[in-house]
Amino acid sequence: MIQRIAIIGLGTMGPGMAARLARGGLQVVAYDVAPAAVERAGTMLGVAEAVLDSLGIAPPPAGAGTVRFTDDIADAVSGADLVIENVPENISIKADVYRAIDGLIAADTIVASDTSGIPITKLQANISHPERMVGMHWSNPPHIIPMIEVIAGEKTAPQTVATIRDLIRSIGLLPVVVKKDVPGFVENRVLYALLREAVDLVERGVIEPEDLDTCVSWGIGYKIAVVGPMALLDMAGLDIYK
Repeated sequence: MIQRIAIIGLGTMGPGMAARLARGGLQVVAYDVAPAAVERAGTMLGVAEAVLDSLGIAPPPAGAGTVRFTDDIADAVSGADLVIENVPENISIKADVYRAIDGLIAADTIVASDTSGIPITKLQANISHPERMVGMHWSNPPHIIPMIEVIAGEKTAPQTVATIRDLIRSIGLLPVVVKKDVPGFVENRVLYALLREAVDLVERGVIEPEDLDTCVSWGIGYKIAVVGPMALLDMAGLDIYK
């Protein structure tokens, strides 16, 4: 059972992730190599917590759900049941993190990467016990968007996927299990397909950028937020769309 979580790399998403995990009653210790990032994270955490308050996501009982920042990576991962790597999208940087924590964590500690598109199989090559490594892709802002992708690499154990899926559900969020470890996973592949078409329409002078954004946000976005693409196809009928 996961109770203690370490977040390695704060960036723009780390404080929001920490805030949301703490609201789920978990103990979070967050680390960054840059002292300025650790200092900034305290302010960002307060902003995320205020947003969670406004959304009606109640704090856990007193004594549960804590966040602590540290500038010592060994301190961050000590006793962690789950380590979430949240460093820049560069395989060599991520590999350095895995090597740094490999001897500091237990053999059964799960290591999850918040990569937005690097195949998990590639990352697994840089850690012992690759069966414990999994993708856990949050969307930005992580304290607001409830969906999290869960991605297995070639060597990820099924139980590792199940544990992360169940953890996400336990804090009131929505896990989506990606069945194949493809670059970009699912959310970003769908998003980038939309972005390619949007850029093409604007570049060809079909529509102004502001009107394109209005069309997507208040037209397509309104619809897709209620009825997903596959349900929409089913609702209108495949014969119509064909």
